[in-house]
Amino acid sequence: MGRVRVGLIGSGFIGDIHAAAFKMVPDAEVVAVASPTPGKAKAFARARGIPKAFEDYRDLLALKQVDMVTLGVPNYLHAEVAVAPAVRFYVAGTFNAEENSVRDQLAKLLAALGG
Repeated sequence: MGRVRVGLIGSGFIGDIHAAAFKMVPDAEVVAVASPTPGKAKAFARARGIPKAFEDYRDLLALKQVDMVTLGVPNYLHAEVAVAPAVRFYVAGTFNAEENSVRDQLAKLLAALGG
């Protein structure tokens, strides 16, 4: 596998830590960032050399060139924001969980949602 292409969801304090951490990983590249605050993702991306910026994280998830995402959003948003990428990567066949139980739970969640 080549470089892992990363999408950052959130451009605040934690997003900044994630962006800096990925700069230290030779086989990772941050390719997109999303933040709902108008202009914030664009400024964040410009300052860090990230090619794409979005105000809606679902637009980031639609990119085929994103292999994984990190969440840098407030705790109360984790569940809402984490389900969308899990479903996206699962449907694409690229969901990679170490534990079969995680995959099984996601499959049950999708079945319950009618997916």
